[in-house]
Amino acid sequence: MKLPSFLRKYFWDTDLKNLNPKKHSLFIISRILEFGDEKAISWLFKNFSKRAIKNSLTKLKISPKSLVFWSLFFNLKNSSCLKRRFLQKQKKHWPY
Repeated sequence: MKLPSFLRKYFWDTDLKNLNPKKHSLFIISRILEFGDEKAISWLFKNFSKRAIKNSLTKLKISPKSLVFWSLFFNLKNSSCLKRRFLQKQKKHWPY
């Protein structure tokens, strides 16, 4: 499976030909969840299972705003991905 050309704008810093959705799934999911429009999100849900996307939320490098949105979308209100993410941010600002 190759990435369609309409996703090129989300991967401005990489060559689409070198992106393998199986090998680079976390990178692809994070970029689309962070910056994607309806068409890109639709493509993501057609090509990756909801379970795979949900499980990747704990590993993704996305903004706190996007993380909260997708956690609510997947009904992960008390998710460990939210707790760990916010604890890491607190340690950066307050080391005690």
